[in-house]
Amino acid sequence: TNNANTTTATSSKPLARSSHGLSIIQNGSLLVLYGGEHIARTPIEDTNSSQVLWVAKKKTAEDWQWIVPTITGSGSAPPARVAHAQAAVGNTIYIFGGRNGIEMGENAMNDLWMLQIDPDHNDTTATWTQIHDNTTDSTTTTTVPEARSFHKMIAIKTNLYMFGGCSPSGRMNDLWKFDTLSCQWTELGVSKVLRGRGGPNVLSLDDSKKIAIVAGFAGEETNDGHVYRIGDGGGKWEEEGMKGLDEMRPRSVCCFASLPKV
Repeated sequence: TNNANTTTATSSKPLARSSHGLSIIQNGSLLVLYGGEHIARTPIEDTNSSQVLWVAKKKTAEDWQWIVPTITGSGSAPPARVAHAQAAVGNTIYIFGGRNGIEMGENAMNDLWMLQIDPDHNDTTATWTQIHDNTTDSTTTTTVPEARSFHKMIAIKTNLYMFGGCSPSGRMNDLWKFDTLSCQWTELGVSKVLRGRGGPNVLSLDDSKKIAIVAGFAGEETNDGHVYRIGDGGGKWEEEGMKGLDEMRPRSVCCFASLPKV
């Protein structure tokens, strides 16, 4: 095929890409790269996963080895996608949503997957598992976030926090929590300060007691922010937006990182 997004297993390193996910696990010794686009708005995909999923294994401080892990287990791998959200809880990686269509709202997804890299096989095998929400409350009409892309997600303890993104109905400004122990989604409400947006930064602050949403694309690049306070009995958004961001250059879909303590 002439599609540059479809490759064979002979590649020795990942294709150049954007709109992908990158996670660090195993005490900083393993990088996991998944998904993205090499051609604008076209998901990288192939039949043997030779470019979709890569791991970089640390040999020395300056020497990393790229590996294409073999997918094991009885389940299937996720459909190809761009602009998904990705975060790690311990050594387990979670991905949510993204899209595999050309237009912003085309073929948006709201599926959640768990990826586990097997250290017993020298990190050369991986297993995908699709996670389904376990909410059984009959009074709850919405238990799973709307399908979207260009949203962001971070892990705090055993919970995933996901904000914003672009859905078929428009840009979103909602915050959700997924409890990886109970496998339940909880909607935490929308920001009354921030407009709906794609490509925001989602940061953990104050020893993981707060979540800050900063910048993103809301029709134009932005430099505003809003803080959500995490509480044991239920959290809440702060009354006002973040101060001191006026001098920051507006931006979106920028690189942000949440690193483990290594």
